[in-house]
Amino acid sequence: MKDTPITKQQFDLVRSAVADAARIKDHVRNLAEQLRQVFSKDYPIANWGVRYDLDGDQISAALETPFGIARSRLVLGVDERGPMGRYLFERRNLAPDDSFVWGHAWSIRIGQYGEISLEGQEGSSVDLDHPYHGENLIAEIALSLLYAIARKF
Repeated sequence: MKDTPITKQQFDLVRSAVADAARIKDHVRNLAEQLRQVFSKDYPIANWGVRYDLDGDQISAALETPFGIARSRLVLGVDERGPMGRYLFERRNLAPDDSFVWGHAWSIRIGQYGEISLEGQEGSSVDLDHPYHGENLIAEIALSLLYAIARKF
């Protein structure tokens, strides 16, 4: 398959790669911290049973759930809408040779301005920094994440 030429409009999307990557990482850190806060409240601890431990970068995380172990990590890139990050959640699965492998469970797209789109809902996005979106939205994201981990085996 032959690649098509890269257009000026396309390469213009990466002109500010350093600043865009830093901005996206800041938005993901904010989201990760909000998830950590939700999972560390009494009700979610007692009922959902998720342990969400952020790594030193405050982006990557180790998750322990009643359905297995998972992790999160950020992959930066660009799509037709511009610079973006894909916050990936992967579940630890058992391979046929009894070794562990990481398999995709779910992802969240984060745009350079903080807008997020949940996997399966890419046509719509919300701005986490908007005051209208509060703890309920983060709780819905947290429960969606737990379900996504649970359904992958």
